Amino acid sequence: MLHSRVQQSQSPPPAYKISGYYNQHLMKKKLLLAAAFASLSTTGMLAQTATPAPRKWSGDIELQLQQPATTTGIKGQGSTAAPKGVIITCSDPQTVIDSITAMGYTATAISKDVITADIPIASVPRVATLEQVNYINGTRQFFPTLNNTRTSIGADRVQNGTGLETPFTGKGVIIGVIDQGFEYKHLAFLDKDGKSRVRALWNHAARQNPTTTIPSTGDYMAANGHATHVTCIAAGSKVEGNDYYGVAPGADIIMVPSSFSDQHILQEAKYISDFAKKEGKPFVINMSFGSQTGPHDGTSAYDQGMNALSCEGGILVAAMGNEGDMRLHVHHRFTQDNETVNVVIDSEKASRTYTTLDLWEMSGDGQEHLTIRPFIFTNSTRSKDYKNETFWRQAQIYKEIDPYNHKEHHNFMVPRSIFERQGTKIFFGVEITGNAGDEFHAWVNPDFGEIYTVAGKREYLIGDNKYCAGEGAASIPTAVAVASYNGGRGSFVSAIDNKTYSFGGNLTTQGAISDFSSRGPGLGLEPKPLVAAPGAAVASAVSRYGSDFDAKSVDIVSIIKKGLGPSYYYRVMNGTSMATPAVTGTIALWLEANPKLTYEQVKQIIRQTSRRDQYTGTDTEWTPEAGYGKIDAYEGLKLALQMACQSGINNPMNSETPVTLQTDNEGFRILFNNDESQATLSLYTVNGQEVRRRQLNNIRRGQETVLSKAGLAPGVYIVRISTTASTMSRKMLVK
Repeated sequence: MLHSRVQQSQSPPPAYKISGYYNQHLMKKKLLLAAAFASLSTTGMLAQTATPAPRKWSGDIELQLQQPATTTGIKGQGSTAAPKGVIITCSDPQTVIDSITAMGYTATAISKDVITADIPIASVPRVATLEQVNYINGTRQFFPTLNNTRTSIGADRVQNGTGLETPFTGKGVIIGVIDQGFEYKHLAFLDKDGKSRVRALWNHAARQNPTTTIPSTGDYMAANGHATHVTCIAAGSKVEGNDYYGVAPGADIIMVPSSFSDQHILQEAKYISDFAKKEGKPFVINMSFGSQTGPHDGTSAYDQGMNALSCEGGILVAAMGNEGDMRLHVHHRFTQDNETVNVVIDSEKASRTYTTLDLWEMSGDGQEHLTIRPFIFTNSTRSKDYKNETFWRQAQIYKEIDPYNHKEHHNFMVPRSIFERQGTKIFFGVEITGNAGDEFHAWVNPDFGEIYTVAGKREYLIGDNKYCAGEGAASIPTAVAVASYNGGRGSFVSAIDNKTYSFGGNLTTQGAISDFSSRGPGLGLEPKPLVAAPGAAVASAVSRYGSDFDAKSVDIVSIIKKGLGPSYYYRVMNGTSMATPAVTGTIALWLEANPKLTYEQVKQIIRQTSRRDQYTGTDTEWTPEAGYGKIDAYEGLKLALQMACQSGINNPMNSETPVTLQTDNEGFRILFNNDESQATLSLYTVNGQEVRRRQLNNIRRGQETVLSKAGLAPGVYIVRISTTASTMSRKMLVK
């Protein structure tokens, strides 16, 4: 029963309802970049105005304003009257966009405080007079290509066999891709003899049976070209006429067009696993999708079901999400009894028909701690609880004690139509009351709104971008969660008009973590993200059947046509969806070198070999922006080979002692001496407080895992390992 005068929906959704939330658009929100490209068309000149003080534009713009004649020889500069791409930081994007549009020029919102625009340099001072404008930046150029991805992560050296006994291309490894928008017979998926490298196809979304016959058309080909782009990054073939092939071009491919419901994804991942087992090959599954609805701690039934697959010879690779520049999360710990705080959702930021909030109390003791009261927020004021039962009956509101993590859970799905009142801003809000020590996290789903900031009132929580590892993919405990960094190196040339285009925002900063890349950490024990890979402005194959495909779009960088057949296209996209397959392909290379790699070993490789720099943090081993750093396919492969050559560690003798336990700098290292159906690993203080817990299934003799020491205070701890057959405990010291 809700602690509220609000009536609960008569037919509430299930506690973990992802169907409808898993949508390629969630991961692709930042992928469609045409609006961010600098326009090169000319328009009329606006009269130049006096320079405001202080100056609100960058030095390169000032040079063009003051000395235009001397800059005509610099590439990209010239007449101050021709529209040029600029990046504007501002407090109110829409007001600035409206002003620029009224001048006769174009502008596009990038984030909550950044827009791009095409305006004459001569008009910059005029735009700068707007009080909402903070600063105007000239754009820099970078070159977004898939071949640069391979170079950036060291995959080219692996494919060429540089310093190795043999080249590695992912041969003998299966890459499964669960997604939407496959062009099954794209040239990127054919071998040198013109035969398909797609070993199997399961169009689960169309309720078809798995098949090895690859169709020319079919359901879910008409979805956007996301899946084609992703698959080519991971495993695309070399095609004469361009250099946009994948990280593991020798791997076998399984395509699974998905509905993105969690039920189907479980089945689809299992199908890939079963196919690989039948073939006797290692496999890696790419998951470039996600949601923010869920506990974010890896405890759900779905998470555990997916997690089991990684214990059966496979590796899961998942996108962190594209919410790094959004305020979708709030966190609060109550410091006194009967303390009340409020969260308001800006429904005007929602592109969907619903506004959402998913709230989790953190105690995990199976008890109710919070009192929740939904309310209406209008004209910057919190109203009293809305008493119109008909009004609230349209909403889906429920609470529960989650059966898997025992946390108190509240979920709200409120139709936007409720708040669309003519001439008045009406937002949805939630009042939360708790006692000292109570703590909660809450999330809004991307495209369903953002946390609204109420100025000057502390009782209204301010949203942030933390703890946003995507549910359904990155949330899986043993999924390799991938962040994005900018791997480009300049501008790109369109295959449509042969003109040079560039992007705005922080994408112009080579090597920086992409502003759209979702930030960690997760609430589970495993690090989220684990690693970063190039995901900004990546060129790869795209489906010509996609609903968003435009054969004349300037972001197409290559068109290949064989004889009298159809044309095949390659285009530029952004997102952690693009970073993820770079890691998927890399792990396929490692699996070719060492087919028995486990998740723990992959994590060890990433931890030991990933590159760190000024953007990932050189003084910190792990960061919520980049994990352990930027993936290095080459150094990682060498370590994978070393692991394959090691003797003894992977073949311990069967023993009555369930594990061999030792400690090192990383943590408490556990080597299983027997095959086990399941095991629970727990770490306690001497006072009996549990501080670490991990559940493993389908354990193989010789498998290793680590209970991390990270964040533990010095002292004595008790490690307890329970299997189906035995239990052992041992005191361990943390210095």
